[in-house]
Amino acid sequence: MSASTTLHVIATPYRYWAGLVDQLKALWQTGDAVLLLAEGVQGWQDNTLEGFAPVYILDTDTLLASIHSDLPQHLVSVDHQGWADLVLNHTKCMTWR
Repeated sequence: MSASTTLHVIATPYRYWAGLVDQLKALWQTGDAVLLLAEGVQGWQDNTLEGFAPVYILDTDTLLASIHSDLPQHLVSVDHQGWADLVLNHTKCMTWR
């Protein structure tokens, strides 16, 4: 049986991230992944995300957040199929709100 992995979906507005990143670090295990979704996309420029690379970001949310510049190397844009694949490829999914 494979190890348990978690997809951490950050949908929390960036202004509330202060304790969130520390909590995420405490739970983080090899094989986990982060997806920025909805209001969580607001924190796309936070340098602490590099420690969770690659960090996935929903392509339609980048458009809604008016992110027009190239994404940093640690961020990977995914479409809805990519989001579904992330969910299916992890044994657990935790949404941070």
